[in-house]
This record gives sequence, structure tokens and C-alpha cells, in this order.
Amino acid sequence: MQRQLWQIALRSDACSREAESEFLSEFRLEALRWGAHAAAAGALLYASFIVIAWLLELHTTGALVIRGGLVAMLAAVSYCMSTRSGVGPHNYVPIAAVTSAVALGGAVLLLTLRDGEMQAVAVQASPAIMFGLFLHYAFLRLPLKVSATVGWSVAAAAVFWAPAVTGGSEMLRNAVYLSFANVFGMIVSRLGENRERELFHQRREAEAARAVARERQAAAEEANAQKTRLIAAVSHDLRQPMTAAISYLEVTRARLHASDDHDALAPAEKAQAAVSMLGATLDHLLTAARYDSGTEALNIEPVELGPLLRDIHDGYIDEAEMRGVRLRVRLPRERVLLTTDRRSLHRVIGNLVSNAIKFTDARETGRGRVLIAAQMHGGRCRIHVIDTGIGIEHAQLQEVWKPYVQLNNTERDREHGLGLGLYLVQRIVQQLPDHSVSLRSRPGHGSRFTLAIPGSTFDRSAVRRPAARPSAAPLDLSPLRGAYVLLLEDDRDTRLSMVALLSQWGVLPTACSTAAELLSIGAESDRLVDAIVCDYRLAGGVNGIDAIARLRDRLGYAPHAVLVTGEPDIAPLRARAGPETTVLHKPFTPESFATPLLRAVHAARVLEEG
Repeated sequence: MQRQLWQIALRSDACSREAESEFLSEFRLEALRWGAHAAAAGALLYASFIVIAWLLELHTTGALVIRGGLVAMLAAVSYCMSTRSGVGPHNYVPIAAVTSAVALGGAVLLLTLRDGEMQAVAVQASPAIMFGLFLHYAFLRLPLKVSATVGWSVAAAAVFWAPAVTGGSEMLRNAVYLSFANVFGMIVSRLGENRERELFHQRREAEAARAVARERQAAAEEANAQKTRLIAAVSHDLRQPMTAAISYLEVTRARLHASDDHDALAPAEKAQAAVSMLGATLDHLLTAARYDSGTEALNIEPVELGPLLRDIHDGYIDEAEMRGVRLRVRLPRERVLLTTDRRSLHRVIGNLVSNAIKFTDARETGRGRVLIAAQMHGGRCRIHVIDTGIGIEHAQLQEVWKPYVQLNNTERDREHGLGLGLYLVQRIVQQLPDHSVSLRSRPGHGSRFTLAIPGSTFDRSAVRRPAARPSAAPLDLSPLRGAYVLLLEDDRDTRLSMVALLSQWGVLPTACSTAAELLSIGAESDRLVDAIVCDYRLAGGVNGIDAIARLRDRLGYAPHAVLVTGEPDIAPLRARAGPETTVLHKPFTPESFATPLLRAVHAARVLEEG
């Protein structure tokens, strides 16, 4: 243990020494510029003294020579440092120290020159030493020991050599001045170096923090990308067997119904309901994951409130009547445009209505009510979903937003769902701009969910009210009998299940696993193809949209197509596929699969007759 601590201490000490060495190197390198300025200032000062002495004062040749030599030396050093030659950075400390010592020593030497007529002038040279000390400490950034040695040595020489020229009282003053100049110069030098050191370490820490932040950001982006790929893979790989299971169960149910085998029909229908529940659960989880990861495409646009709520009402009225619940919609007097994503908002309100109906089951009492009401206030539309159900305790209001939480379904009755609806509602609302959802509830009196959405009103006559939807009727699948369909699906189980389902409907399918195989069969067939059914992800990196285009080119005409996919977001596929191709999201119900096939067969018959 002690050895490990000793090794850690050694590594820490080595890192500290490395950082200090790096700081000093940078600190001295920056001093080149300041040293060049200081040398230039000293050269200018001595040159000024030459001019003044030559024009205005008594002078000696020796004094002029000393000053001229100092000017030349300082100018050369300034030039050397300013050009950043290789000499300056590697030998800065000795060059700067020697230059400073010579320049200051020259000033002291000028004080000691003896001449009866120079005595008064010589005394005035001492302020030049103080100015030189200021440049020496403040600009050169020499190590404190070096700068102090030069400074105190010059000060001592000036004090002890000056009396021969200036006298005792002036000597005392010079001693005080020079002492203060050195002391405060040392303080300035030390404070400047410490401040630079602190800034240097702060900058290193900031750079290290930025580097760590960049690494973490890159890791987070990679994790998010992996999550997105995982969602896509899970979505595709789980929807494939779900699609096969739904198709097989529909075939089984139809055959059992035709044979009047009621003992087997009931379990088959229950299995079909269980698989549908599994498909809904999968859709909830993958949808929530897409919103969490930001991969769900949002199209924020004006959406009219009335048609949206009427569509939701029509979609849930059958379930409400089955449970004895009265479902109503109450709209504002004005027409309302919402600024939202239509599909996401439909999901949110649909989940709230479905949740309200499930927990307001009134098959025994007959007094259940669910109201969808909307009102405008202050540029926002508030959509309320109000039920007369069992309600929620105040202490548990925040629990309902968590996944798999069902406060009043302790027996885990699947008829009441899995507790994912409100979790999905919150996840979607968090992604929509300026949207919010809140909940108020009283046990035994029901609950009120409120959505707040940006909205505005417009003239009622500006948009024509859409016609009421006719009630849904069972699909007539008889037109599918004898239809010729090309099926391209690389997953064996899904392909076989779809063949079985199509055959059950009387369709004549030709199924292949690769585009090349289907292209060769399509070219050899003399029959008119009524429809193409194609998976989006195919073997060899081929996509279904390109495969459909190639099949149409080979056939010489363009039959309607059904593109089936498990991709998380199908909106881009719909845009690319074109109007003659219907995109279905796996797993799909037999009815949703039959509907585009019926349209395709009808279009093919019209083409034949025309």
C-alpha cells in the first residue's frame, strides 16, 4: 500500500514538474516581446541622453561613448528578441540578465565619472537607474533570484560609488529611492509571475475540461447513434415475427370459423387478441424510445382542432359503447388552428381518451361519461379529457406518468392495458414545442387531463366543414379472388404467413426472397399483375422502393404496390414511394393489408376494361 502511495506521489510530482516546466517555457517565451520593448525603451532613453548632453550640457567623450555603446547593445538585443530568432527563446534568461546588468551598470558607471564641471549633471543620472529597474522587474520576466541579484547589485554600486560625486545627503536619498524601487519591483515581478502561473493553470484545466467535454459529447453522440440503430433493428426484427403471427392467426381464425369449430375458434380469437396486445405494447415502447432519442420526425404545422377531435371520437366510439361509456366532444364556437405535430397530438389525445374509457368502465352502472372539451384562452388552446371514472389519490398523481404503473389495476388485467399510455403521453408532450400536460383527479369522482397547445382562432366560414364519415362496414374481400400478386419478402416466416393469408383471401401470389428472382418470374409471366407487395429492407442492401421501381420497369406498366416496413419513421418512405404505393407499418392488421390490395385490384380491373 505504501509503495502504491509512493508511486502515486511520484507520478503527481512528475506531472507538477512537467506543468511547471511548460508554464515557465510559455512565460519566458511571452517575455521575448516584453523584453524587446524594454530594450527598445532603454535604447531610446540613452539616445535621448546623448542628444541632451550633446546640445545642452557639459559632457565628456567617455560618457558619450558609454551611452552610444549601450544604445547599440540595446537596439541589437531588441531586434534579436523581436524577430523571434532561435537565439532568443533558448537563451533568453542569460541574454536578458546580462543585457539588463550591462545597461544598469552603464548608468552607474556614468555616475562615477569624475569631472569638476560634470558633478551637477551626474547627480541627475540616478533617476535613469530607477527607470531601468522598473523595466528590469516589470518587463523581463526573469527568475526572481536572477532579477533581484542584478537589481540589488546595481543599487549597491550606485549607492556606494555615488558619494564621491554627490555627497552624503544625496547618497541617503538615492539609497532610499533605490531600495524602494527594488523592493516594489520584486513584488511586482513576483505578483506578475504568480498571476501568469495561475492563469496558465486555469487555462490548462479549462482546456482539459473542454477535451473531456468533447470526448463525453462524442461518446454521448455515439451512444445516441447506437440507440437509434438499436431502435431500428429492434423495430424491424420484432415486427417481422409479429406480422407473421398475426397473418397465421387470421388464417387459422378464418378456417376455424368456416368449419364451425367453435371450441377451437375461441382460443384462436384469444390468441389473436393477445398478439394484438403484444403488438400495441411493442408500438408503445418503440414510439416512446423514438421520442426519447429524438429520431421521431416532427412536422410542426397548423392543424385544425375540430376534424382532429372528431376523428378521435370516431375512432373510440365503438370501444366506449362496448363499455357502456358515453363519449362526447365539445368544441369552441370559433374554429381553432393548433400549432403542433398532427400525428403526435393524435397519439397523445388518443391515449388519454383510451385511458379514460378503460377506467370509466360502466357496463354495470351505465353512468360512465367521457368528455373531450376544448377552449381558447390567451393564445393557447386547452384540450380537456374528463371522465367520471374511479379517480386517483392526490399523493399518487405523479406516479401515473411512470411506465408500467397502474394504480387501480393490481390484478394486472390486460383489458386495462399495460400502463404505458400515460408514459408515452408525457414523452411525446416533452418533445413538442410549448406543449404541456397536467392532471387533476379526485377518488370516486374521476379525472381531468389538460393539454395546453399554442393555437389561434379563424373565421368559421374560411374552411368548409368536412362531411361526416360513414360508419365503417366489414370489408368485402370477394374482389380479391383470382387476383395475381407479386410478393417480395426476404424473411421466410413472414413470407410464408403472408402467402397463407393471401391464399385464404383467394389471391394467387408469387412469392420470392430476392428481387432478381422475382424480376425473372415477372418477366416470364403472361398474366397481368394486379399488385406488388414488397418489404422495405431486402437482402443485399436492396430497398423495397427501388425493387418496386425495377419490377414496374420490367413489366412495362405500373401496378399499385404495398410497401411493408418496420422502420421507426415511415413518413420519409411515404414521400419517396409516391402516390401509387401504400406504406404499411409492421405489424399490421389483416384489414389494413386488405384495403390497399382492394384498391390495387380495382385499379387493375379499370385498366383492363379501358
